[in-house]
Amino acid sequence: MLRFLLRRIVTLIPTVFGIALFTFILINLALDRSSAHTDTHAHALDASQAFAPPPAFAVNDDESPDAYQRALALHLPLFLNPAIEDIQTHTARSLIQLQQPDTRRRAIRDLIHRGAAVIPYLVPELPHLPPDARDAALEALEAIAQRIGNHEELALAEDPAAYWARYHSVYGSDYASARVTRLIRRLVRHRDTLALHELRRLDTFILPELMSTLADDKLDLDARAQLVGLLCDISGRNDPLPPGATAEQIRENQLRWQEWWHQRYDLYTAFTGLRRLTGTVTETRFFHWMRRVLTLDFGVSAKDGRPIRLILAKRLPITLWLSGLAMLLAYLVAIPTGIITAMKPGTRLDRALSWFFAVGYAVPSFWLAMLVLRFLVHPSSLSWLSNHDPSYLAGSTHYWEELHFGAFLRQLIVPVLCLSSVSVAMFSRFQRASMLRIAQADFVRTARAKGLSETQVIFRHALRSGLVPLVTLMAVQMPFLISGALVIEWMFGIPGMGLETLDAIRSADYTWLIAVVTVTAIITIVASILADILYALVDPRILPGRSTARSH
Repeated sequence: MLRFLLRRIVTLIPTVFGIALFTFILINLALDRSSAHTDTHAHALDASQAFAPPPAFAVNDDESPDAYQRALALHLPLFLNPAIEDIQTHTARSLIQLQQPDTRRRAIRDLIHRGAAVIPYLVPELPHLPPDARDAALEALEAIAQRIGNHEELALAEDPAAYWARYHSVYGSDYASARVTRLIRRLVRHRDTLALHELRRLDTFILPELMSTLADDKLDLDARAQLVGLLCDISGRNDPLPPGATAEQIRENQLRWQEWWHQRYDLYTAFTGLRRLTGTVTETRFFHWMRRVLTLDFGVSAKDGRPIRLILAKRLPITLWLSGLAMLLAYLVAIPTGIITAMKPGTRLDRALSWFFAVGYAVPSFWLAMLVLRFLVHPSSLSWLSNHDPSYLAGSTHYWEELHFGAFLRQLIVPVLCLSSVSVAMFSRFQRASMLRIAQADFVRTARAKGLSETQVIFRHALRSGLVPLVTLMAVQMPFLISGALVIEWMFGIPGMGLETLDAIRSADYTWLIAVVTVTAIITIVASILADILYALVDPRILPGRSTARSH
């Protein structure tokens, strides 16, 4: 059994990769099409702002035209990136745009957004720029000086270009990753105000090291709050850590900042050495997609900014409970009813159950749920379920969130019955057909000839082989149950993935929709592995080294 399980897991690796690749292609085709309107809006916005004054400095570009592109990594090539873009290449492109009148204002705005991170790459190029481009670059540097605190010195300088050349010769060595790391360490360990002042002067240049430090879970609350406050000042993004924050609040805050940085790190980071070499593969859409799939980190919701990983942690177990109980109920009802109808084919009971299951198979689960909501809405109709007021049928999620675990399971009875109706009907028909076929097998006739009772023949000989088709349906039925659960959750107000998904559809929250598709695929793969294990237990002939002949 262990060899068989290992073999199935190994063979699933290329399957998972193929599913991920196929899903990636489909999603990107849809996203590329949906982003066409966004691109048109971006071009219109650039044209309207071509001669507008540069905006106030802010790294937080959540409302910028390319925010949508970066949130979904659409700004990256698909599978290979030979021309990696980082702070150096972005600054070089802005220098070229400064020389063109129609793109000059946009280049000034981009340089201001990147802050002091452009100083090591912009100031040395000032003497080589044409006069108009140099004046535009100095305009951007003047806005940056407001952030780093040297605007008064700059205002007193007769020649701004000479001032920046002198500034770079004196402070240029400060723009080094090692020094930034030391300053952050001093700030964390000693709460050094001089280190904090130096970090503020370096502005956006410290973002890579600052984000790396914030990723450390061992930081104490005061140090983390101070670093997050510094990050808020630099980025212009209002997401501080509240005083006395709980572990959950710290985690949510950390995930939001990580996603913010994940979308913008190339704008403030220089890729050198090995990172530039490996970036040809890592700086691609497919690599980012696979990283999100393997880590289940899909960023933050575009609807309300909540980390999707935390939403999944709260909503996914509820959906799994609903789907799993529906699957269990389907098997518990289908197996005995299939056996009963197969033992007495053509009888009134067989015809009645066949008609009943035919109707159950034809009636959609959501329509059955509508009937329940229509006719079981009165409290007396549901008094046998629990002692709680059945007001949850009105769709209140607060009611579900206040229930303890036992009451929660009791209140799932009606939704589970609705969700499992189609599965019960289908499984029962499959079980009946399988048992009728097995009843004509030679080993079953031999067991009857030996004088065994019908119960012994069914449960000791026929049932095990008759369960094989039903086990194989597990992997096929699981995604249908999950998709049905989404609708059932919405109708009954159950705070699972269904409510979030419908809200995401209405608000075009593609990050959550991608997460739902990916998680559903993973659950289907897990159900497939479980079905293979159960199949091996029911029919040992498929195990490696077993003979194809089977004795009964």
